[in-house]
Amino acid sequence: MRNENLYGWVFVFNPYTQLWNTAKREDYNLLFSATSKNDSRVLKSKNIETLTSIILKTRGVVAKINKLVEGKVKHVIVH
Repeated sequence: MRNENLYGWVFVFNPYTQLWNTAKREDYNLLFSATSKNDSRVLKSKNIETLTSIILKTRGVVAKINKLVEGKVKHVIVH
């Protein structure tokens, strides 16, 4: 897996929720918005390695990410 697939993703740690959040660069404003709580364009996890693993596994293709997590939860929170 190539780390270049992480290009264009923004990662932010939220000390209040203790979660890492990531979104595509064009959606980075969602990382700082209260509306991101229910937005499927924002991935959340307690572990940043989980997020990078998902992105690398799907080559950063949002449709593949959605398919990977489809049916598990509407808003992706990976523990």
